[in-house]
Amino acid sequence: MRCPNCGQEFTSAFCPNCGTASRPQRFCPQCGSRAEGHYCSFCGTRIPAAGEYPFAEQGAKKKWVAFFLCLFLGGLGMHRFYVGKIGTGIVWLALFVFAPGLGILAALVDLILIVTGKFRDKQGWYLR
Repeated sequence: MRCPNCGQEFTSAFCPNCGTASRPQRFCPQCGSRAEGHYCSFCGTRIPAAGEYPFAEQGAKKKWVAFFLCLFLGGLGMHRFYVGKIGTGIVWLALFVFAPGLGILAALVDLILIVTGKFRDKQGWYLR
């Protein structure tokens, strides 16, 4: 690895040239490649920071709760409120009130995303 301060190549925890501590290496939980930021540059998976959820690709919200909320109250956006997406929950609610067909269609799309495991919570984590 290269020192972020002086650029010299080294393998220990500290640079032998200037003494700068190396940053811990982070790897993508999906594809295993080395990652620098919050998202993998190869596959786009969100990279967890220290202290975040114990499962790298899953958040704290339950998939089955979101599924039943979406199935029975999806037009009202209750599943979106559950996962922390308050703004889009209000949009779903407004769609259901002012254009019920669009509200139901939007809930159907979310239901498909939940069933296929592609639905994410507010922090970008997949549901458990």
